[in-house]
Amino acid sequence: MEALIRPDFGLSFWTIVCFVLLLVILRKTAWTPLINAINEREEGLRIARESTDQARIEAERVRDELNSRLAGLKSEIKEQLEDARKTAAREKEAMLADARKSAAGIIASAKKEIEAERAEALRDMKKRVAEISLMAAGQVLRKNMNSKANEELAGQFLAEIEKDRPDLKAEAGNN
Repeated sequence: MEALIRPDFGLSFWTIVCFVLLLVILRKTAWTPLINAINEREEGLRIARESTDQARIEAERVRDELNSRLAGLKSEIKEQLEDARKTAAREKEAMLADARKSAAGIIASAKKEIEAERAEALRDMKKRVAEISLMAAGQVLRKNMNSKANEELAGQFLAEIEKDRPDLKAEAGNN
């Protein structure tokens, strides 16, 4: 055992030669491929990380662009809705105004027609009353009076009727 504690030159030399030879063999067969595999893996991870970062940056850019488009569309939709509301309100007011004008025209026309028919009825009634009065007075007075007296009597009768009914006097003025 003492030989192991004291190194011998030959043993040391061959140990060093075997160790160096082992290192050269390991370097050629194991370390180089192992280091190359590690380097390739690092390069792959670096490329994957860069592409992931680029994809994340692109996704954020697209998201921001979509958000801005969405905001623009929302404001455009609000404007279009507001325009539609205003247009509907204007059209509603226009339709109501037309309906009011039409109704006012119909009412005015009806009032004129009613007034004209009323005036015509009053004229007819006045004529008939005058004719009936003249006929009645004529029959009563035929025995006593002449035609001039009859006309005076009819005039007095009409004056009394107009005094009692002033609306008939206004209608008589229109004739």
